[in-house]
Amino acid sequence: MDDVERISRCISAVNSAVDHAHGELMRSQEYYWFFYYATPECNGILISDVFPIPDGATVQAVGAAVDHLVRQHEALRTKYPLGPHGRPVQQVLDPYRASILTWEDRTGEGVNEVTALLTRRPIDPAVDCPIRFGLVIADGVPKWLVLAFSHLTLDAGSCHILREEFRTRISRPESPEQATRRQPLAQAAAEKTDKQERHHAAVMKYWNKCFTDMPNMTFPAYRKERTAIGREEGSTAFTAATLRYPGISAAAESVAKEYRVSGSAVFLAAYAIVLSMVSGQRSFASYITSSNRFDPAVSDSIGCFFQSSMVIMDLPPEETVGESLRKSYRAILMSMRNGRYSFWRAREEMARKADERGVMLRVGAHYNYVVLPESETDDQAADSPVEETNGSALTWEDDVDWEDYDTDVYFRVHPTDDDIFLLAHDLVLKRHEIESILRSIVEVITLLADSPTSADTDLATLKARLDISSHSLPAGWQFIDNSWINVSELADVLRSIPHVDAASVSLVTNESGELEAHLAATDPTIDPRYLRLHLLGLLPSRPNIMVPHRFLVYDAMSSAEAARSGNGRGIADDMPESPEEQLLCATIELFNPEIVRSVSRSYVLCGGSAGVTPAIVGELGRKGYAGIVPDDLLSPSPISAVAAKLRRIAGA
Repeated sequence: MDDVERISRCISAVNSAVDHAHGELMRSQEYYWFFYYATPECNGILISDVFPIPDGATVQAVGAAVDHLVRQHEALRTKYPLGPHGRPVQQVLDPYRASILTWEDRTGEGVNEVTALLTRRPIDPAVDCPIRFGLVIADGVPKWLVLAFSHLTLDAGSCHILREEFRTRISRPESPEQATRRQPLAQAAAEKTDKQERHHAAVMKYWNKCFTDMPNMTFPAYRKERTAIGREEGSTAFTAATLRYPGISAAAESVAKEYRVSGSAVFLAAYAIVLSMVSGQRSFASYITSSNRFDPAVSDSIGCFFQSSMVIMDLPPEETVGESLRKSYRAILMSMRNGRYSFWRAREEMARKADERGVMLRVGAHYNYVVLPESETDDQAADSPVEETNGSALTWEDDVDWEDYDTDVYFRVHPTDDDIFLLAHDLVLKRHEIESILRSIVEVITLLADSPTSADTDLATLKARLDISSHSLPAGWQFIDNSWINVSELADVLRSIPHVDAASVSLVTNESGELEAHLAATDPTIDPRYLRLHLLGLLPSRPNIMVPHRFLVYDAMSSAEAARSGNGRGIADDMPESPEEQLLCATIELFNPEIVRSVSRSYVLCGGSAGVTPAIVGELGRKGYAGIVPDDLLSPSPISAVAAKLRRIAGA
């Protein structure tokens, strides 16, 4: 009997479902939609989970329990089409009987076989139901329920809640249904009340400060090249390592108890200290995950409430380890307090701050302190060689297929075991550096646990003890505005401008530490405004430079004082002229009717919304143009520079 004949969908059939209700996304869903569902080339990631079937359960009982879950939880029957305004919406279907793929396990690999079948075809969020079910049967007895779903629909907390509810329903099918929790559609509406909008305005002030204080990137001199569809070249070129170090979780908990902080803060402090030392950045900036279930109204709801917030920590060399530990704890608390936010508004704030600072902003670092449900297994390094060293085990995985192209380095801790996991892009960290970071994190924590006086050690002394080598930068780099900037590259860029005969860049040693550019030019139209717009347009491709705080332009034919000087911020709204500029502006206005028409400002400074940028790119594609992605519109580049990237699609 072949595979097709062994597949049965006899438990229940999908009835024709009609639209029940629709509304905006929850704020927590904006991030996942933007990165994983916003472009046709990448219509989402599928996550799977496995529920054990209680002994004695029948196939019919499993089907009834699954139908109960679908009936009770709107998230399991929600689609996410684009609305007429260009933003995705939640579209909830009326309850329906779920289709379950049943599979007779004849190889002992039934769970893997069903998972492969359920995930073989991506879920189109606009068309498909967001979850698929499979049932593994062995010797006529149901053994496992396999789920495959989009991250827009469920987070890890939801899976744990669903599993317990499924088990209860199987055991007591006649038990009364639980009181209705707040569903994602209602949560989205609750987030738009006047009270919540005022709170969100305060949250955005936190994000503004993060974008003000963070370095322009964690690893200076690092750049991944973007591919045609907007992802990064080599986005799967990641190496990961898992270090199992017996007793490290207990050591972290003892430190947490001693210093009255959380276990998460202990690991974050060690990660921040070590990564700051390796990258050479005094400031540590990282995304940090949060379940966002602190509100009792959604604490046991089913949906995607998980979000990444941000922590910023300044780690001067004279600071003690104990001070860094307490700073880490405060940073986590602030991050959690400001962790429920609109990702789209945060991206707009980031673009505004990038324009103000004259740099490209990229975080790149991630931290995840998570307790996984028992059924979730970590198979990332299952078949890799293990190196045994002093009772610890280091497991490697090469060429990791990592979905999030914005990741440079990702650190994950399972506090219920003694594993710590680090993943890094191959252009950021080498294999020996990954191992050094993991072992240094362990050393920091064990040092705090074993020696009460170690908290008084300053970070400079600790670095020498850990024997950490910082990434070195060649001559020509300067530390400006909390960022390492390649001043030599900036000078070369200025000299490459037509009709510029000479250019130099210097750091003025005043309180502000301002960067000045001196140029000699034969063309009188080369003024500070022109220079600023030109550099802003280059930032996405040259993220190691910055726009100088002041330009002084001299007449190349004389040695008199500067003929033109200033910061170039005086914006004159230039109207679109080229066909590409006219096309881009017209397309932008389809989804932003109130936008300021100008090609000399960035999309965000013109009043453009981050939430509709994928729709803009999609509409351009339908008109036969490619070459830009949503990130181009959400950069500090003026619209004229973005329009210059548009290219006709062959055959269009």
